[in-house]
Amino acid sequence: MVRADDVEETVEPEPAQGVDILPDHDITTNGEPGVAEDIAEDVLASAPEPALQRSDRARHPSTRYSASEFILLIDAGEPESYVEAVESTEKSQWMVAMQEEMQSLQKNHTYDLVRLPKGKKALKNRWIFRVKQGDSSTPPRYKARLVVKGFGQRQGVDFDEIFSPVVKMSSIRVVLGLAARQDLEIEQMDVKDRLSAWRS
Repeated sequence: MVRADDVEETVEPEPAQGVDILPDHDITTNGEPGVAEDIAEDVLASAPEPALQRSDRARHPSTRYSASEFILLIDAGEPESYVEAVESTEKSQWMVAMQEEMQSLQKNHTYDLVRLPKGKKALKNRWIFRVKQGDSSTPPRYKARLVVKGFGQRQGVDFDEIFSPVVKMSSIRVVLGLAARQDLEIEQMDVKDRLSAWRS
């Protein structure tokens, strides 16, 4: 009589799907150099690459904002170029703002008119236009800035020093902390001409 404890059940492992099974035989290299590496490369080359999966879900654009609402959010109605400024309905305001900027640049001797050295190219410039909205009682102010396209300069060739009179955030935090501690009032102001305000 055979008991259940005496019977050993052998379970053959199932091969993984998509993987080639090599024949059951011993691989001998006979001491030849490089044969084991060749066999390893053959085994790796015969293994199939996993299939790439892509999501079958259709992509839809966001419906949070319609196109007209999105344009209202991002477009402040400010011209992007000189041509847009002089062709806009606010042409007179932009012309006044550009005239003020040119007078400010001349007053501060921001540039000097000189002859261009031989073999050198002048840097181009562009106008930046912004509308500063005040509260409901004050009309909006039109500001124009003439800026040089400085990305065409090379340090050591066209300039040596870099300076920008901008306050650090740590300084602002100190001032706000002192004002809060001593119960002081803080007022904000807009400096129309940064260079002359910095020099004085």
